[in-house]
Amino acid sequence: MTIKTYNFLLQKNIWISITISLFLFSNSIIQTNSTTKSFADEINVNNNDNNNINNDKNSDVKNSDEKNSDMKNSVEEVDKNNTSKSQIQSTPKNKSIFTEIRELIHKLGDDSFVVRERASKRLLQIGSIAESELRRAINNNDAEISRRAEFILSQLDQIPQETNNENIEIFIKLYSTELDPFLRLSCIWQLGNPLPDSCKDGEGLQSLCRIIRSDKNEIMRNEATKCIIALAPLSKSTNEKWYQNMKRIFLHAGNDPIFKLIRDYASLRIDLNNLRKKIETELENQAIKSGESVEYPVTIPKTKELETRIKNFAADLDKFQSDPLYSNIRPGHWIDILVFYSIAELYDELGMNQERDNILKKTLTIREQKIQNRPIITLTEFEDKEMNEHFFAGNILYYKQRLKWAEQHLKLVIENGHVSLKIAACSEASMIRYFMADLQGTIEYLKKYSEIAQSDNFTSLVNNANQRIKENESKLLAYQAQLEAEKNNWEKTKELVDNTLEKEPHEIDTIILRYKICERDNIDPAYKNRMRTIIEKATLHIRQEAEQPTPDAETKMSQYIVACNKAAWLLANTNGEFTIAKDLINITIKHEPESSAYLDTQASVFALGKQFDKAIEIQTKAIKLSPEAKLYKNALEQFKKLKNESNKK
Repeated sequence: MTIKTYNFLLQKNIWISITISLFLFSNSIIQTNSTTKSFADEINVNNNDNNNINNDKNSDVKNSDEKNSDMKNSVEEVDKNNTSKSQIQSTPKNKSIFTEIRELIHKLGDDSFVVRERASKRLLQIGSIAESELRRAINNNDAEISRRAEFILSQLDQIPQETNNENIEIFIKLYSTELDPFLRLSCIWQLGNPLPDSCKDGEGLQSLCRIIRSDKNEIMRNEATKCIIALAPLSKSTNEKWYQNMKRIFLHAGNDPIFKLIRDYASLRIDLNNLRKKIETELENQAIKSGESVEYPVTIPKTKELETRIKNFAADLDKFQSDPLYSNIRPGHWIDILVFYSIAELYDELGMNQERDNILKKTLTIREQKIQNRPIITLTEFEDKEMNEHFFAGNILYYKQRLKWAEQHLKLVIENGHVSLKIAACSEASMIRYFMADLQGTIEYLKKYSEIAQSDNFTSLVNNANQRIKENESKLLAYQAQLEAEKNNWEKTKELVDNTLEKEPHEIDTIILRYKICERDNIDPAYKNRMRTIIEKATLHIRQEAEQPTPDAETKMSQYIVACNKAAWLLANTNGEFTIAKDLINITIKHEPESSAYLDTQASVFALGKQFDKAIEIQTKAIKLSPEAKLYKNALEQFKKLKNESNKK
């Protein structure tokens, strides 16, 4: 359905908003008083702990035996004999990471065996950022530097690479080179942001794990920990990445409290995930025999052991978040809000509703606090900064298909936020109500949008305000038409449909509704005959949208995927060509195999082709991914009804 295209556009707008917010936040930091310096000194204290490496070239001379030694064993030997508190330090203050890399590569050929080993270990710790310099070093005239560089690269190649996501590369590079602690924190937060235009579906997870394993700065490690916990798995592929990285962390656990916290959380997630899969398989097998549907999400039977583990983890996490270090960071950030939802999800899986509801109430009371005399941003558009955090949290919960939870935060923003945030929250909340098959609720949010848009602040502060108001009016008419159709008030439906298409001639769901009107008796033949022209023009418009120029290949592909979905949805609901619709939606599913919205389209396409069993199977998968979307459940019932009617014939 075209409504789904909104998700793509919304995610673009969210990323722009986040970027602006971070930029303004960073500028406000730069302009603060001397408190900033003292905090920066405090946060970087570990970076200056033990920077002195023994460079006594007379105490340790290179020889061929040492050069041929096993590096792994020698690193362990260095660890055992090390007299300092920490052999490998984070990048020293006031030094670029690239300067450090070049110095470390030079030390690979040092006369001191210990210095060479420490440099090797530090380069492994820095990771992929050092690759380009290491590749150059392979051609170094010093055979020792060349050999060690080649070995380090071979080790780095064994570490699974994150993704081709350019955003991750930008955040990692900035994190590694930036001296301002708050900008480094911003990088961590963005690595923990699962939205498509940041680090989609938790693709930044591996980088967060590396920060925890290798960074000596406890504040950075703590914040990365929160991001990992807040990054509850989003999809099958994310699940696999998430659990794989958690297992890696287990290997480093020891007595480190941060590793222990993540280990306890991951082991809970793994156990609950396995139990859920087992229960779902049993219920699905029963459903096949009975012909009934499985009600998702399934509830895992509560046991004393699981209940105790969850409560213990919740207590440990609460203790972790109340650590004094957190008074120096940014209490009330959207990551803080989402961390609580990770506990709420655990309670929810076991049906511990009272405990879950207590957590949910707590999240709505969170407000951003001042940071050591740093005022919250007071620029006009961001004067209600804490509502900005709730808006971001609501966006991410919506993306994770936690529709009811997302709506609560959006309501909070509508009640207390700045005009531009209220408008955005109304638009998103209307979509949540639509997916929950509540057209009246959808309409109420859009009416609220119109009321807020009448204010002078909206037209003066928001770009393209008049265009956005016009688009909202078209949406409102379209949903009102759908509501009248549900009531079988076809005359009113026809009037609203015609008004909508006059304002927005390419609105796909309204075109589909007009097609349904044409299928009814007593419709003017001339009105029916215009239907084909309307569909042809809409198809051409979709093609033109797909061919719009974009700044990069990734955006082009996203644009193309959305267009294929829209075209397939139009064909599926206007008795179009099944083969073409199938080819189009297969392109979309190939790139987004776990999107409930696109699976919904695919199911409709198979229903068009009278393959009702396949349609039911795919729609069930969509419901499993988005169990709160009643819209998908209604479609499933429709497919079952069509199947029964087909069998009778």
